[in-house]
Amino acid sequence: MATRSFPEPREENDATFRIFDNGNPTRKVAFQASGVTAGNTRTITMPDADVDLGAATPASHGNTLHTTGVAPTTSAVADAAAEGSGAAVARADHLHGREAFAGPTTSAVGDTATSGTALTLARSDHLHGREAFGGPGISRQGDAAASGTATTIAKSDHIHARESFGTPSSSGVGDTIGGGVSTSDSRADHRHGREAFAGPSDVEATAASGTATTINKSDHQHRLGITTTRGDMIRRGATNNERFAVGASSQRLIARTDPTWEDDVVSINFSIDGGGATITTGIKGHVQIPYPMAFKDWGIFANQSGTIVVDVWKDSFSNFPLTVSDTVAGSAKPTLSGNQANRDQVLTNWGSKAVASGDILAFNVDSASNVQRVTVALHGVKA
Repeated sequence: MATRSFPEPREENDATFRIFDNGNPTRKVAFQASGVTAGNTRTITMPDADVDLGAATPASHGNTLHTTGVAPTTSAVADAAAEGSGAAVARADHLHGREAFAGPTTSAVGDTATSGTALTLARSDHLHGREAFGGPGISRQGDAAASGTATTIAKSDHIHARESFGTPSSSGVGDTIGGGVSTSDSRADHRHGREAFAGPSDVEATAASGTATTINKSDHQHRLGITTTRGDMIRRGATNNERFAVGASSQRLIARTDPTWEDDVVSINFSIDGGGATITTGIKGHVQIPYPMAFKDWGIFANQSGTIVVDVWKDSFSNFPLTVSDTVAGSAKPTLSGNQANRDQVLTNWGSKAVASGDILAFNVDSASNVQRVTVALHGVKA
């Protein structure tokens, strides 16, 4: 074989450069640099060993497979180990996918232990769900003990409810003893109601045991049914007891076969004596009235026929001494005109008939003739 020498370095066009087989020159090897990035030189470094390029399958080692890599497959629970049958290569830092974690199942009362059949894994710190706590039942009067049928559990400090307390019944007059049929309990300090106290009836003419279903208080009092007004009394009439109405203010009760109320009339008698001579004019004396009253009439009486006028003055104790301005008789003063006695039973012309407790009366002689001794009598009704 002839050997050719080339000056160093030398570049050949890949379109014209060929290597042919020495046994069959029709067998040739061509190089193609079109895949190299412009401006770059790619170097093929031969190892210190014989290399048989025919040992690799050209179709399985294309440029795309070697530069981009292929995602590895995902391994699942229960997969067996295998070399694989893919025609592509994987990157050195590839990762095999795994199934996602799944939530564990919920265990319930009565479940049996089992390894499970799921194809997913649970996290190492997973928790199995439990059924929620259930409320304990209500125990009622007459209930029998039972283990229960619920599929839920109760908390360790649970409390069983009891039926509510019932209200005790009320006992009434005539009720008989009974054990009761209620299914509810009463509180230890319960009380049975009783009928309310009723007021006693009025006293009637005929005795009777009564039909009421209520009771009276031990200190009750019966009202006399024939009285209707405060202060009324009972008196015996000709055949029956009867109402005796209270009298008017300041009246007094007069005891008779048939008692009556009458005005409490008082008499104020004032005597004037001339000592054997005709009575002179002026104030002759004073009287204090110890109770309230009202004048109703007057009378005047002399020892002999004559003429005299006696004025009556009235004022309070604090205004003593009295003056003519305190007159109450007006134009109807106690008067004698040639006679021995006179009276006025209506006092029409008197200015003020009312007398307060403690008031002072003064008797003043306005004029007199042939009268040596006279008495003025004032009558009034206590108020």
